[in-house]
Amino acid sequence: MISSKNFHFTLIYMGAIPFVIGSILLVLGFEEILYLGRLEWIIGSYGLVICSFIAGVHWGQFIQGVDLVKINLPLTSNSIVLLAWFLFLILNSVYFFYILILLFFVLLAIDYQLFKLDRISLNYIKCRAIVTTAVNTALLISGITIN
Repeated sequence: MISSKNFHFTLIYMGAIPFVIGSILLVLGFEEILYLGRLEWIIGSYGLVICSFIAGVHWGQFIQGVDLVKINLPLTSNSIVLLAWFLFLILNSVYFFYILILLFFVLLAIDYQLFKLDRISLNYIKCRAIVTTAVNTALLISGITIN
């Protein structure tokens, strides 16, 4: 059984699964999942959800009193989510995947700033770095495969 103490790490790793499976299916030549739609839309919309979720975590850090960060967490989190949403609406999937890669690195950089302020643990930042690398690799493979 998974320890409740580390369950959040398990959930973070599990969050990468749709990106990885999506990229594998694209490489194998699948374009669509019955009843769900085109794989590129599924991956892109899921990426938008994850981007929003991570930005929401930063908003939560601000609400908990992290005012020492050199980054305006409410402004950056809202800006990142609105930018991601707008670009999801107007860009083709390949370009949106590349933008997501950039945004996920920006979100990781913000997490690193929070780590330096001792607001998040070393284990959490390591986990985020591993998962961000896996997700961004899957997005890159997906973008190359579609293109």
